[in-house]
Amino acid sequence: MKIFLKEYPPPNLKGKLKDIAEELMKESFIIKKPTSYGLQISLNVDRSDEIKWRIKKYFDLPI
Repeated sequence: MKIFLKEYPPPNLKGKLKDIAEELMKESFIIKKPTSYGLQISLNVDRSDEIKWRIKKYFDLPI
C-alpha cells in the first residue's frame, strides 16, 4: 500500500505514517478507495464530530 501526500514526509517518518494511516482505516476514521492512479483516502464524514473532537483535544483547543 502506497500513500501519496501533496508534500512528502521526511524518510524517517514514512513507516510511522503508514502505520497510523492503517490504524485509522481499521477504526473507520478514514476511508480508502482504490483508483486507477493509486489509493485515495478521505475522512469518514459519518465520524466527523469525533474527528473534530480528537483534533481539538490533541491540540488542546477549547472543546
